Amino acid sequence: MVFVAFPSLTWAERLAGAEPIDLRTCRITAGQAWLTTGRSGTPERTLLTTLNGRPVWRFFSSSQDGWAVIHADDGSPVPPLTADRARSLALAFAHQSSTPAPHDHGRAELDFKQIAVTSIERDQWTAHPRFNPHRPLFRVQLPDAAGTVLHVSPTTAEVVLDSSRHERAWNWLGAVPHWIYFTAIRQSTPLWRAITITGSSVGVALVLTGLIAGLLRWRFRRADPYQARTPYSGWRKWHHLAGLSFGCIALTWIFSGLLSMNPASWFDGESPTTAQRTAWRGGNWDWSLFKGTPAILADEPRPRIIELVQFANQSYFVCHAPSVSPTLHPWDNSRALSEPRLDHTALIAHAKLLLPGHSLIRSSELRNHDAHFYTHLWRSPAPLPMFRAEFDDPAGTWFHLDPHTAQIFNCSTANSRLYRWLYHGLHSLDFPWLQGHPRTWIGTKLFLLSGGLFLSLTGTILAAKRLFLTQTPSPAQPSKSSL
Repeated sequence: MVFVAFPSLTWAERLAGAEPIDLRTCRITAGQAWLTTGRSGTPERTLLTTLNGRPVWRFFSSSQDGWAVIHADDGSPVPPLTADRARSLALAFAHQSSTPAPHDHGRAELDFKQIAVTSIERDQWTAHPRFNPHRPLFRVQLPDAAGTVLHVSPTTAEVVLDSSRHERAWNWLGAVPHWIYFTAIRQSTPLWRAITITGSSVGVALVLTGLIAGLLRWRFRRADPYQARTPYSGWRKWHHLAGLSFGCIALTWIFSGLLSMNPASWFDGESPTTAQRTAWRGGNWDWSLFKGTPAILADEPRPRIIELVQFANQSYFVCHAPSVSPTLHPWDNSRALSEPRLDHTALIAHAKLLLPGHSLIRSSELRNHDAHFYTHLWRSPAPLPMFRAEFDDPAGTWFHLDPHTAQIFNCSTANSRLYRWLYHGLHSLDFPWLQGHPRTWIGTKLFLLSGGLFLSLTGTILAAKRLFLTQTPSPAQPSKSSL
C-alpha cells in the first residue's frame, strides 16, 4: 500500500484519455441542454467534454441520479452504451491516454475484436457506492502487456476506472485485506462499517491489555544484575520484547484506523455547506450568465474538459488540459484577467460572505504546502498557490480558496484539523518533518511496519501452539499412599 495505490481513475488520467474539444460544433448552450434533461433546480457541476468527436454537456446532481449527458451540437440525450460502443470508447481512451510503454507490444496495435467486454453489476474494484449511478458497468479487458482493464459507465458513456494487472495483484495483498475490502462485504456499507469498527475496537482493546500485561511482567528492578529483564524464553520472550518495543505503534495504528471510519460522526467533513456554496456563487445559479460558447484564447492549448463556474454572480470557465495547470477565463472574455486566475483581493473580499455574523480574522497566500494543506506521498500534488481564510466562529472555520478554478477547495474546523493529526498523522505518518523527505518517510514506515509484523507473527505462533500443538498428558504417577 505504501508503493501501489488502490485502482482509481485520477483526474490526470481522465484528462489524458479525453478527446480535445472543438467549440465550433457546440451550438446548444448549457442552459438549453439542462432544460432537456427534465431535471429541476440546478446542477452541482457542469462540464463540457467530447464524446466520439461530438461535444457533450455533462451535468452532475447528487440528488437527481448523478450525471446527465446531452449532446452540445443538437441537444439530444446521449443514449445508453451498448457493448460495441463501450468497446470503441475504451479503445479510443486507451489510444488517447498515453504512448505505449517500452515493453508494451500491443497498446498501439490493439485489435477491436480481441477486446473482451462483459457487463457486470460490480466486482472487487467497483464495490464502492460511488459507482452505484453507473451500474451495471461494462468491464473492458484490453489485450495489452499490462493487462489493462477499463470500467465503462453505460449511463455517462465514459471510463470511470482503469487498472493494470500489477495494481490488482498487489492490492490483493495490500488494500483488500487491510481495509476488509472483499466484494461481498464492501457492497454493503453498513455491514462493512460494522465489521471494520468492531474489529478495530477489539484490536485496540487487545493491544492495550497486552501492553499493560507486558509492562507488569517486565523486571524494572532485578535482585541479580545478571537476571534477564523478561521472565520468558523462546517465542514468548520475543513476543514480550516486540510488544514493549512496537506495542505503542501498533496501538496508535489500530486506533487511528478506527478513526478513519469516523464512528458516530465524531469529526466534521471538509465540504462547504449548500448555503456557503450559494454565497460563493453570489446567489442561485444563473444560466443567463452563460450565453453562447466560451471564448477560448488563440494561444490556449485545446482543452479536454471545460468547467462552468459562477463566482460573485459573474460567469467564468476553467480549461483543463493534460500536464498543465487549469486556467480561469471570463465566459465572454469581456472582463480581462491579468493572469488566468483570480487575485488575492477578489477572493478574500468575497470570502467574507461565507460565514455571516462572523469576522474574517486572518487571510494568507500559501505558496508552499504546510501542516494543513499538503500532498500525500504518491498522490496528485495539491495545487499552489492557494488562499486561506480563517474566521472567528466557535468552530474555528478555515476555507481554502483556489484562484485557478474560482472555487472553494475545501473547508475545515478545529474538529477536523484534530482529525488530521489523529488519523493522517498517526496512521500515515503525515508529519511536517517527514512530508518533505520521501526516503525518510518510507524508511521510517517500513521499519515500524516490520516491527508490527514481527509482533503479530510471534503472537500468531504462540496462539497456534496454544490452540493446536497440545501436549500429550504424561502417565499418572503413583501416589505415596500406595507405595
